[in-house]
Amino acid sequence: MNWAELRAYLVLDASWPAKGVRPGDLTQFAPDGLGLAAPMIVRPYGRMADPDFYGWHERVFDPFRGAPRNDAGGGVLYFDAYGQADRLPAALQMMGASLDSPISDFVAFEAEAEEPPAQRFLRQVRFMSRDALAIFGAEEPPAKSAPTATLGEAIASFIAAEKTYWYETASLSGTLGGDGDWAKEYLGFGFMVENAWHRIYRLWSRPYLVTK
Repeated sequence: MNWAELRAYLVLDASWPAKGVRPGDLTQFAPDGLGLAAPMIVRPYGRMADPDFYGWHERVFDPFRGAPRNDAGGGVLYFDAYGQADRLPAALQMMGASLDSPISDFVAFEAEAEEPPAQRFLRQVRFMSRDALAIFGAEEPPAKSAPTATLGEAIASFIAAEKTYWYETASLSGTLGGDGDWAKEYLGFGFMVENAWHRIYRLWSRPYLVTK
């Protein structure tokens, strides 16, 4: 199934809902952690503590302190658009992405860069489990007839659509300040596990420079 068909089912308006924190605001990243009410734990010798390991954790973009506390995998992966299709699913699954989940479990939000050289992406999409909408205080949108597809197939469809668009319709020239000679833009992608527990993932196309 192509991205246009999946997009019609998945992607919600970025301005929804009208009030509160909008899950379609892709300038913000979801916090890490479980986001569960922290139980009171009785420690040895009667000492009690109210731990934070059941709650939210600050999003830290540091390779050591930014590692998820509650998951073995996570983080950010950058890759190019050339010959990665057979290896990519295994890499994303190692990061903790639930690629086999049905697409009916998710909604999505999309954004297109207005100034790619500054924003460092071309087009991005946030896949979010329907259950995760409660994090933002948003109710589930009306149900639609779900296509037969998985999250992994949706990711592959987005990548294929971006490759087709940038190879056949648009030009990457200038999207990262290349001069078209000593430095030329090529198509790459990024994938981030925003929150593994709540199944929130970010996928984006991006230019990168190849130099002589």
